[in-house]
Amino acid sequence: MLVLDRDITNLSGTPFAACSDSNNIYVISTAPDFRIYNWNGQQTNTTVTTLSNPTGIVLATAASAVVSYFSSNIDIINVQTNQRTNITSGAAATFAQFSGQQLAVSQASKVAIATRTGTGGVTKINVTTQALSTLSPSSLSGISSTCVIYNPDRDSFIVGTNSGKITEIDINGNVIKSFNIPNSPNVTSPTVTITGLSYYNNILVCTTAHGLMYFYNYATLALNYISLCPPRSGSGPVTTSLCDSASGLTLMAKSGTVAGRGTGVSEIYFNTPTPTIQTIFSDTITSPISVGIQASLNKAYVLFENSTANKVQLRIFTLTSPQITTETTRSQDPFGVDVAARILRLRDDSIGTAFVEIDQSVSSGTQSVNCTNDHSYIEVGYISGSPGRWDIREFQA
Repeated sequence: MLVLDRDITNLSGTPFAACSDSNNIYVISTAPDFRIYNWNGQQTNTTVTTLSNPTGIVLATAASAVVSYFSSNIDIINVQTNQRTNITSGAAATFAQFSGQQLAVSQASKVAIATRTGTGGVTKINVTTQALSTLSPSSLSGISSTCVIYNPDRDSFIVGTNSGKITEIDINGNVIKSFNIPNSPNVTSPTVTITGLSYYNNILVCTTAHGLMYFYNYATLALNYISLCPPRSGSGPVTTSLCDSASGLTLMAKSGTVAGRGTGVSEIYFNTPTPTIQTIFSDTITSPISVGIQASLNKAYVLFENSTANKVQLRIFTLTSPQITTETTRSQDPFGVDVAARILRLRDDSIGTAFVEIDQSVSSGTQSVNCTNDHSYIEVGYISGSPGRWDIREFQA
């Protein structure tokens, strides 16, 4: 669960991307500028003017941040001295401007990979030499890279595309794995755009523009589970983005054109056969653009598409364990006669994400059964027999 720590409202433009370490959150915005905030929400650097339309930022070393743009530019910023180096040779605009995961980094190899507008590849940034090059693996031929994440298991990168294909490459562009997500059932097979990725312990999560979220056993490519996520309509901006996983936990930013309509942030725990998906909050501010987790501090942050002065632009949270409580249940058949029963409690987190949290047999009489505090439930009571009988109720824990 996320517990609100504080809001930051003094960014001079819309924040578009951020990254973090155990000391700071590094933010780029449309001002355009680069700022550093500590986890108490205080700016700790002198604001650095950057180029317009930033799309991503990652920390390659303790001192160096890489910034991507929706233009043919890459910046390397020394976060200790504020020195900014702009590189244009070999650069290209990223695929998207209003979405996360346009840039990923291997701190081990000091190599970053950015999505690339057009078709056929990704941009490789060698942070040590400050040289850029295009990687054009055969699996990306004729299609566009739409998002990218780092895979620490192999010091490699997993790339989503606008054709439903997911490709893993090493730092030199050699293909490690490539597969396509389902594009059916559909009357007409759509063009499936991958909008977000998250990986942990051989499980890969991907969100798509057509409103489905897929959970894969990445070792075997078996599809474990399918759930819903906000879709994208027409040529609108990408409406979901994920963040790098922290021990099987990822966050999903759900943006939209109107605040409060399907927007907000969801928490997804997927290191289980059946993932747990719950809405953390529904947005009444404006659309969240990007999310991130700093596992070493049990902290998270959310960037909001808000350039209005004194409005929430960056929100900091503390990650906490769910609070388990109990609610009583009692079955009678006929009325007035207590009987034993089988109880199923379905936690109703949002449309399309209800799941069975409790399935157990209880003795006759009033019994206490666990549930998660501050969540809505549908409870089914079943009594076996000829015929079996059942009843249903709803409650808020």
